[in-house]
Amino acid sequence: MNTNNPATILVISESDRLRDGLIALLNAIPQVVFIGEASSLAEAVSLANRLRPDIAILDLGDSVDAAWRVLRQMELASPRTRCIALIDDVSQQHRVMTRAVEAVLIKGTAPADLIAAIERML
Repeated sequence: MNTNNPATILVISESDRLRDGLIALLNAIPQVVFIGEASSLAEAVSLANRLRPDIAILDLGDSVDAAWRVLRQMELASPRTRCIALIDDVSQQHRVMTRAVEAVLIKGTAPADLIAAIERML
């Protein structure tokens, strides 16, 4: 990732509230530029292919298996995109850690933790 330019970020979540909160947080981080949002997993692949974000923040929600299929498709569509996975609870963490994601955070974690995860990717 070019450190002279802000990192581009795509937000993926079925939850309007979560997407809005993430976007507000991202807009307050000078090192990143929010470039798009997807409200469905299917839309995520299309946007990743078109926008080629540096980072995707993916809410795994209840459909973890479907989300993993989408992650694989996103990898093929935009191989340089790195992913932060948001999970509902700790019981999903082991499954997530065995997959190709850069960071795993539990939804509701402190905004500073998400910012730190993003900064580690820069």
